[in-house]
Amino acid sequence: MKTIADTKAPFAATQPLHYLDATALAELIRTKRITSKEVVQAHLDRIESVNPKINAIVTLMADLLPALIGGSIVIETLFSIPGMGALSYEAVLARDYPLIMAIFTLSAFLTLFGILVADFLYTLIDPRIGYAKRAAA
Repeated sequence: MKTIADTKAPFAATQPLHYLDATALAELIRTKRITSKEVVQAHLDRIESVNPKINAIVTLMADLLPALIGGSIVIETLFSIPGMGALSYEAVLARDYPLIMAIFTLSAFLTLFGILVADFLYTLIDPRIGYAKRAAA
């Protein structure tokens, strides 16, 4: 097995780190005099650069649930499909306020449910986010 000490310096500098085995990587870190704190910080920086993108996708997914009702109104009205969207469209035309309020309430509950699911997904994606009891100040 080749290690960094067995190779020439240009090879070690140009070889991607994921091609090195654990002992060669540890030897490279020791030869460059990198502290373990710097290694951990580099991994945290990598996590922080990926997570905002994933967090944005999860946030968008949370907003999809109530948007399904809006999309169903358009699709069911255009294609004359009986369903929740057509019912809400007819309720608006007939000024059926209790039915309209029920549909808006359902949409609000779907929004809250989507946000709750997104919050739980944030804890799975980013280990730094947690829901622990906080001490009273």
